[in-house]
Amino acid sequence: MMSFGERIVLLRRRQGMTQRTLGEEAGIHPNTIARLERGKLTDLPGKSVARLAQALGTTADYLLGLSEQEAPREEEVCHA
Repeated sequence: MMSFGERIVLLRRRQGMTQRTLGEEAGIHPNTIARLERGKLTDLPGKSVARLAQALGTTADYLLGLSEQEAPREEEVCHA
């Protein structure tokens, strides 16, 4: 099973994003993204996890390893 950081780096690379770009989109410092990806930081506030998930087009459950479904289900997507 992949770790939180491994899931972040996988999705980020698939989307061709840099750590800086992901950080800007999620409102998280790029150094924090790097530490998460290396497994040096494992405790992150829920709001930050949610912002990362949104920026990566996935769910917090996937990032946290609670689900293997990468993409949000259609009913979870907010159509604003």
